[in-house]
Amino acid sequence: MTVIGIDAHKNWHTLVAVDEVGKRIDVLTVEARAAGHQKIMAWLEQFDGVCIAVEDCRHLTRRLEADLLDTGHKVVRVHTRLMAGMRRSGRELG
Repeated sequence: MTVIGIDAHKNWHTLVAVDEVGKRIDVLTVEARAAGHQKIMAWLEQFDGVCIAVEDCRHLTRRLEADLLDTGHKVVRVHTRLMAGMRRSGRELG
């Protein structure tokens, strides 16, 4: 199974595909608009058996989640508290 993680922002979304052992397979960044969502759907076709994880910020992801669910994808919301440590560890001083 391939897991797709989505980093959603107001103007763009970045998706990262990882395999069963967490190895990065591919990355895609698109505008957070309908055209970007269409690019995501086309990009997802290359993977078999995907599970999509998205941080629970519904004000940014509601439309994308609906589009993913409408096309039959499994979407899992990840609570923001579970992501807080990752955000802190990924930042650099300066």
